[in-house]
Amino acid sequence: MKSIRPLLLALLPGLNAVLASLTLAARPLEVMVDFSAPRQEWHGFGVNYVETAQTRDYDVWPQDYGGFGQIAEGQRQELMEALYGPDGLGLALHKIFLDPWGQAAPDAPFDFERSSQWSRYFLREARKRTKAQGRELRVITTLYGPPAWATRQKKLLARDFDPAQADALVRYLTSWVQFLKDREGVQVEFLSLSNEAKEADFFTGDGLGPKGPADYNIAWKTEEMVDMMRRMRAALPGVGFTPTEPTGWDGANYFPFVRQRVLADALGIMAAHSFGRSDQWGPDFVQKVREKKPRIPVWCTSHDWKKGGVDFFNHTHTQIDQVGVNGIITWQVSKNLREWRPAPKNPHAAIMQQKDGGLALAAPYFFLKQMSRAGQPGMRVVSTASTDARVRAMAFARNGTPYPDAFILANGSDAEITCRVAPSGTSAKSWEVRRTSEAGEHWQPQPEASASALNSWMLPPRSVTTFFAR
Repeated sequence: MKSIRPLLLALLPGLNAVLASLTLAARPLEVMVDFSAPRQEWHGFGVNYVETAQTRDYDVWPQDYGGFGQIAEGQRQELMEALYGPDGLGLALHKIFLDPWGQAAPDAPFDFERSSQWSRYFLREARKRTKAQGRELRVITTLYGPPAWATRQKKLLARDFDPAQADALVRYLTSWVQFLKDREGVQVEFLSLSNEAKEADFFTGDGLGPKGPADYNIAWKTEEMVDMMRRMRAALPGVGFTPTEPTGWDGANYFPFVRQRVLADALGIMAAHSFGRSDQWGPDFVQKVREKKPRIPVWCTSHDWKKGGVDFFNHTHTQIDQVGVNGIITWQVSKNLREWRPAPKNPHAAIMQQKDGGLALAAPYFFLKQMSRAGQPGMRVVSTASTDARVRAMAFARNGTPYPDAFILANGSDAEITCRVAPSGTSAKSWEVRRTSEAGEHWQPQPEASASALNSWMLPPRSVTTFFAR
């Protein structure tokens, strides 16, 4: 009788693989949160309000994409309370646009009142509520696009900046900053020259306009941005400057500011809509800038809502965890879809137009709340890890602030997942829990989580759950 030993030896590798997979399947999904492993300082979450971004003739079409001008004052107050009240989102950052309608000619009087009515209303009400809570609202203002007189083509939405108008554009920017201080009591902290610096091929060959529907961005050249940076640093030495806020992450316009020390010194904030189309080479570039300016703020300033659910959390997680940003400002908190032509590619936001024409809180509001209530200004992002890519974790340590340690778990799969959570480096013995899901749960309270409960915690499909230290 032949020995079966050779056969067993031949089958052994396959058997070991099967046993290993069974062991892995039996092992519970684990999430580690280490509050004693600090990463970047956290400046907070914020939003922007877009009023005028597309209209070519403000007298004919006084655009209000945010829609606050088309609802009653009572409803406006309710929405602002939901955003900034004591039980709101806990926002700390804000971006306000400067449109091209504030001066008809380089030597004409400034008129910033009429085309910024609702964006200033939004900022004013936000500041009033944050101040009442003893909180600060940090403000960045962005030139959406220069007036027609500042372009070579002397036309709104033209391709090229006219360098001969550099001094006049500096006055335009500085006058707007002073206007916000005098009129609204707002001290602008940061100023951006461009919402998006478009490539030249985005425009027609004669440079008279974009090839299709577009908002007010032009094709800034790097040397023009460098020149404007030097001018603006001299004109507003107390305001941090940035040349652009690239979308999708095209960092070409930032290259000179990394290579030249004098320009790195002048760079007040590094901003982008997002750094990478989630996680490309943005992290490496951010690290290079921080090597020259370790304390420079790095913010997402028109953060994409995606579909407004768990994918919005995952996009935010990538910017915080992989890129290492210090703050997140979402793109357009409120959308009146009739005021963007053609319809926007992404129709999601915290506040959305309803069928009756009014505005109301939408599901993305609650997904943002899961993160924004946890990540308050002055806290620190801390290290997290998950043994399964379907579950992502984000966490913030109190870092001497009055806010509690907090961590967030997102289940991005279509199946219920049970995990073992191991928070360390915190004195918390139990956790207050809130949950939002794509199935319709909105900031719903959950049973208090003790250490034993976290040994086997269930995450519903497509859900985000936030844990606040007691």
